[in-house]
Amino acid sequence: MASDRSQMCAAAAMALVAVTSTMCSVVGQDVACSPTPPALSDGQSISRYSKGFCPNGTKGTLRVAGQGIKETKSDQAKVSMTVEVTSASAIAARDKASTLASSILGNLSAINGIGSDNAQTSSVSVNPKFGSGDSSNTIVGYTYSNQINVNVKNLTSDLLSEVLDTAVASGGNQLQIQRVSFSLSDATTAEVMVAARKLSVASAKAAAEIYASELGVTVGGISSVVSSSASMAPQSSNNDNSLRTPVAYSSASSDSLSSSTPISIGQQTVTDSIVVEYFICTPSS
Repeated sequence: MASDRSQMCAAAAMALVAVTSTMCSVVGQDVACSPTPPALSDGQSISRYSKGFCPNGTKGTLRVAGQGIKETKSDQAKVSMTVEVTSASAIAARDKASTLASSILGNLSAINGIGSDNAQTSSVSVNPKFGSGDSSNTIVGYTYSNQINVNVKNLTSDLLSEVLDTAVASGGNQLQIQRVSFSLSDATTAEVMVAARKLSVASAKAAAEIYASELGVTVGGISSVVSSSASMAPQSSNNDNSLRTPVAYSSASSDSLSSSTPISIGQQTVTDSIVVEYFICTPSS
């Protein structure tokens, strides 16, 4: 009976070691494992579980921050444009705006790499136009607006330029292009975020090594890891932290298009931050 009880105790001890001897932290798609003590309850001492790490010194912790920054070229864009027509009657304004919008959508859909799925109407509105002066309360016409959004995937400068030129040639002076927003596809975003997270981990490790060397301490396992969500922002000269990069583009008639629109695709910056707390050992003097 005593022998069986001893075997049971030994098995339980081995299971406890297997469970508590390693801690794994997930950072993005990376998994890092390091020897560490189990979670301590109130009043327990770290030294109870870390004698093997620092047998003759003073134990403590070192908390460091790491940051990873990764830049990559935008690989998709969204173009927002509006066809706006004012006429004496709402029906006349609607008919002309609808004709222009149909022409724009048809020509954009015919571009190789766009298609009808990526060129669609997003909203339609009609508003009365009032006179001025003594006629400020009198309706003198109606303005009909048709907003179109174009998603440009597999982005290149030539493809985006063709989209802009085709839209302006089709809509003429009734077309306004409000914004061109650059961004990253989901696949590219995931890839760049992994790279940024790896850089933030490397940054934290390097910082811990520098501090340990200068302070004369030894770095042990990891006590805790806190990672903030990776953030993405376009690289811009005005430090705009928006996820979109506006590009101005004025209305123009088709007669003014003598050459294609020059496009320079901007960079997207992905940043990841991490705080790592390490166990450290200060040698006895």
